[in-house]
Amino acid sequence: MAESTDNIPYTIRPLPEGLSRALFKVPSHLAEFLVSSPVTCRGASFDLHILCGENSADPHDKNESTDMTSIYTDFHSPKPSQTADAIAIRLAARLRDPNLPSASDTCIIT
Repeated sequence: MAESTDNIPYTIRPLPEGLSRALFKVPSHLAEFLVSSPVTCRGASFDLHILCGENSADPHDKNESTDMTSIYTDFHSPKPSQTADAIAIRLAARLRDPNLPSASDTCIIT
């Protein structure tokens, strides 16, 4: 299933035990930055990882450009596409403004 939100295209793959994997296509030179901190949305925190192998591209997408890399997160959700949409929106915000604070920077516990 290929989707796109705010120019962050993604695919969702089913995994065992009811998990889903969302793979997001991002500019290769920004992949490390995008996975450096989790995405917080929909009441959860999503760790992101760079897909290794095959030039870090989604192995199911034969048309992926070499200047793009796939990053992914695995999660359980009754509505995986809605969860992936929410993650993609936050990734797009990070691309638009790399200086946005992370959730851990803005949540002050006293």
